[in-house]
Amino acid sequence: MGTRADPRPVRFIIWTPTFDETSGGTISLHLLCHRLNEAGEEALIWPSERPRPSLRRPRTILSWLKHVVTGRERGFSTGPFPNRIARPADVEGAIVVYPEITNGNPVKGEHVVRWFLHRPGHLTGVRNYGKDELYFYILAAFNDEEINPNSDNKLSIVWFNPVYRDEGRTDRQGSCYLMRKETGRELTHDLADSIRIDALSHAEKADEFSRRRYFYSYDPYTMYSTYAAICGCIPIVMKLPGVSREEWHPREQDRWGMAYGEEDIPYAVETRGKLLARLERWRADEDRMLADFIRKCKAWVSGR
Repeated sequence: MGTRADPRPVRFIIWTPTFDETSGGTISLHLLCHRLNEAGEEALIWPSERPRPSLRRPRTILSWLKHVVTGRERGFSTGPFPNRIARPADVEGAIVVYPEITNGNPVKGEHVVRWFLHRPGHLTGVRNYGKDELYFYILAAFNDEEINPNSDNKLSIVWFNPVYRDEGRTDRQGSCYLMRKETGRELTHDLADSIRIDALSHAEKADEFSRRRYFYSYDPYTMYSTYAAICGCIPIVMKLPGVSREEWHPREQDRWGMAYGEEDIPYAVETRGKLLARLERWRADEDRMLADFIRKCKAWVSGR
């Protein structure tokens, strides 16, 4: 097909659960909507539990109205971001962005973009995607080259919770640890004077990172390792069986400030400064990736 000379404006609809400050995936989805709007695009949220009405099926419309009236949407949160909720009429012609855990195309969008916030199928065991989709990934470790051979399609954006900061404490003792998505793994670090922090609030986690010497993460891919490093706590990612340091994070800059196993602690200490400097430059890199994302999505829609 040829490219239209004057393509109509394209809106983005981001399919996401309600905002959850403990879920990196939902934070990323709500943040994407916010960043798109900041960039001058029209972006809206589609609550993941809301059914999509069909004008040909009155029962579905009534079901959707009941869904709204019963308060499910009134309880939906966009967190700290002033994102607007999409109406059913907004779906037509829009680009619908799904995370990799979403099966199929529940919103019935015409243009589907799939964003890999984890390795496809890792969390659900299922990869039910459609044809003619456009794929992006948030980390190189999460890309599946069989699905997305385009390694340039990276979109990495991060919301830094301001409660995490280095208070300069020199009396650090003990450790804390986190399981998250790897609940069930065998605990192999020294549990003496070690506290599990999964259920703590962000403010409480930040306090532990400020008081503890080490942070053991059994979840190999979590923002909390970066938060720990910001606070001056040494993050130690517990090794995955059969997964090398390079396989864990192919790019060295993604490993800065973190130890992959306890023997890697000197590396984490040595490269923490590089991590902090990288975080200072992060927003410029994000803006570039977001601009590429917008450009590629619009070119893809125009050329279909």
